[in-house]
Amino acid sequence: MIPKKRPGKDEVVIMRSIQKLRFSLLLTGLGLAFPLLAQNAVQNGQFETSLGRWTRYGGGTVETAWASLDAGSLLDSGSASLNEISTSPSTSGGLQQCVPVSQGATYLAAAKSWVDPQPTSGNVGLLVAWYTSFDCATGRISEASKSLTPPASSWTTVSLPDLTPPGNARRALLQIYVFKGGAAGTYKAFFDDVVLMPTSAKLTVPASASIHGAAGTFFQTDLWVMNHSSSKTATVTARHRCFASQTCGSGTRTLTLPPRGTVLLTDAIGSFFGDPESSGAIELVYDPTNAAIAALSRTYTPSFPAPTFGTSIPALPSDEADTRSLFLGLGSNGGDLSSGFRSNAGAYNPTPDPVTVTFTLYGEDGAQLGSPFTRTLGPFEPYQTNVFRDTGNASVVTRNAYLVVTATSPVFAYVTVNDNQSGDQIYLRGSGDRPPI
Repeated sequence: MIPKKRPGKDEVVIMRSIQKLRFSLLLTGLGLAFPLLAQNAVQNGQFETSLGRWTRYGGGTVETAWASLDAGSLLDSGSASLNEISTSPSTSGGLQQCVPVSQGATYLAAAKSWVDPQPTSGNVGLLVAWYTSFDCATGRISEASKSLTPPASSWTTVSLPDLTPPGNARRALLQIYVFKGGAAGTYKAFFDDVVLMPTSAKLTVPASASIHGAAGTFFQTDLWVMNHSSSKTATVTARHRCFASQTCGSGTRTLTLPPRGTVLLTDAIGSFFGDPESSGAIELVYDPTNAAIAALSRTYTPSFPAPTFGTSIPALPSDEADTRSLFLGLGSNGGDLSSGFRSNAGAYNPTPDPVTVTFTLYGEDGAQLGSPFTRTLGPFEPYQTNVFRDTGNASVVTRNAYLVVTATSPVFAYVTVNDNQSGDQIYLRGSGDRPPI
């Protein structure tokens, strides 16, 4: 008998390339193309050498093991073997993994399964449950699942397309499982190529404007959008969400960007979206499996060619929305606009559900200033406040206050600090903050 030769280094590289190719082909078969395999939130979903990153769950009657059987027939990769051995009917169990998810994204969950020939009835399945907690131990919100009875001795795909995390979801628990219907025998299946991947992604500019302010001063926002890909054309669906007190269109606009192409939208709110005399947030939705995009905005006054002053506001990925954000360096001049600074704070609710947002100011000694100011934002509602005034600190003079913004579900919070003399503005990006112990 000729011993099985261990693959050499070059052979392994080739095998890995083939593996990635057939992994992409699997997803293409689901109507998707995934050139960016790093988008998969699942770790070790291809079970190359072990069951690492996965934990067993169920009543203890399911046996789990790594197996050399591979969906792509590769020598250096395998699958997860699940074998339900209970002597009771209607039993199930499997493997699970808790993974991060992003608000505003749409996900696909999928796995391939192979069932051993066996007389016992049963099926294989896939489940995704959404959680508010970071460890998927508490705060279960809702779930979606799919099961099927596949033919024996062939790889069959089970999938859950178009999954959208609820507004307060921070993690997803993904489970692969076997279900045994009868009391006798066992039900055994193998799983490979497990994915939880975004099929749409969103960038959010939390504040923008095309509006006349005090004394007729006109503020406008310019927006730059770029396609990262060197080979793919990117299609971006853009939408403006204005303040509740304003009127703006409810439709979307489309941008088509060639490979490595960029576009500049001057006065994006007034000219591109057609919403003059309004302000709010901008959403840019795209397909991350095709091409990633980058975006940046600048809000300023007056219009060119006059000298301008303003601030740059970034386009943020969905996972930067948070339930608690800290902002340093807020200033106030007690309402005197002839010198010193003034500060505005805002938040955008990116979810289809109402969210309660609280703004709390603190002095340099850590003591709370005034009273917290609370506002309930409707679905997709932007909001901005004069934070010193609305927390009862209109007469405070300081250059060293800080703000904590908390929310009942993740929001995009922000602060702008304005120099009263020069008109210069600074956009403050929040940092994560732990609640006091």
